[in-house]
Amino acid sequence: MNMAAALTLLTLALCGAAAAAAETAHDAAFARGVEAYEAGDYAAAAQQFQQLAAEGVHEAAVFYNLAHAYHQQGRLGPAIANYERALQRNPHFTQARRSLEQALAQTERGLAPAETPEWREALLAAQSRLDPDTPVWLAVGFWALFWGALAVRIWRPRRYATTVAAAALVCALSFAAMAWARHQPPQIAVASVESVPVRYGIDEVSGVRFELYEGDRVTVDGKEGDWIRVESAEGGRGWAPRTAFTLVGPPYTAAPETPEGMGAP
Repeated sequence: MNMAAALTLLTLALCGAAAAAAETAHDAAFARGVEAYEAGDYAAAAQQFQQLAAEGVHEAAVFYNLAHAYHQQGRLGPAIANYERALQRNPHFTQARRSLEQALAQTERGLAPAETPEWREALLAAQSRLDPDTPVWLAVGFWALFWGALAVRIWRPRRYATTVAAAALVCALSFAAMAWARHQPPQIAVASVESVPVRYGIDEVSGVRFELYEGDRVTVDGKEGDWIRVESAEGGRGWAPRTAFTLVGPPYTAAPETPEGMGAP
């Protein structure tokens, strides 16, 4: 075995060992979170599960347990946001859906987020029974088939090659659109403090257009500095501080550090 091959094998072995160690560490952190939750230390449990999410462990079970930990602390906003994340990762997570409904029933209004456009709903419905990454691999596969059929058509003209290339292109674009809809969902923000005044402008002296309460869900349709422009299901739109919300994501950012209320003036 030459030196290059030996170095390659050593690198692969080290990468495999590092991945195994990271997985073991994540399993241990998950177990610590469960242990803290069962002991009634919900703040410590939330810290463990939030750390896992920050390290890229974006599994439905992590978000579900994080939501429970927040729910037990009475923090409805972060709880609702994380139940939404769990359902985003696994739309068939029945327990998460039931828990989300229970949390929403405890909010001031149970405000729904702005409606998703019909075309996006259709794309999501078309892949509802597929794993999150399946449309990506199907899109890549059909894209490769398209270029293969096109190469056959150019090098050795065959009528069937044109048909296969056209069908593969349509399938590749369709699955790519499904993957985009799954991995780029509308950004939902959940009010995570007692009350949030939504203003006409990006400053604290702008007039208040409407007010949100903890657990209210809105759609984010703009960002500027530390402010986000939100739209409610009722059609209201305005600006509010980013720090008053937990964004459902991705990216999966942490909830506000403190649940201090932000009352309207």
